Amino acid sequence: MLLYLVVLASGVSALVLMRPARPTGNKARGGKDWARRTTATGATTAPDPSDTCAPAPALLALIGFGTAVICAATRAGGPVLVVPVLMLLGFAPRTAVGMGLLDFVAIAIPSAIGYLASPAIGGAVWALLPLALVAHGAGVVVGSANAHRINADVLKAVVAAGSILVALIKLAGML
Repeated sequence: MLLYLVVLASGVSALVLMRPARPTGNKARGGKDWARRTTATGATTAPDPSDTCAPAPALLALIGFGTAVICAATRAGGPVLVVPVLMLLGFAPRTAVGMGLLDFVAIAIPSAIGYLASPAIGGAVWALLPLALVAHGAGVVVGSANAHRINADVLKAVVAAGSILVALIKLAGML
């Protein structure tokens, strides 16, 4: 229940605090641009290491630890909580979704190894695994190639609304 209350609060906060995406990248509230920059020629450059507007590494580590504890205790996937929280911290929606996917991979690989090593996994799972991997890979390629076509403000609203909807459905199921 705690997880879904946090997700609900994160989604509502993301919608309430929604502000237009900045075309040059992420900006911390009221701060300088601290994400990859696009030059006049269209090339991207790395963030300036001297830029101090990004959330402090200690804060990010604390948030990561807290979300891991909540997700482990509730058996929910990390991105369900991580994406709305990162958007609240001022990360661009695409960056938050990308970090959420990386979080998912970091959780999925050891989990998959553990599940696949279990004798309870039957032949049907092994038969579907190659198809699932190919389909997932194709989805990643298509999604990555078209990510720039999705309006960042729309993506943020969809993620926030999706977070709220999932949280409400799960909380209603607990009553």
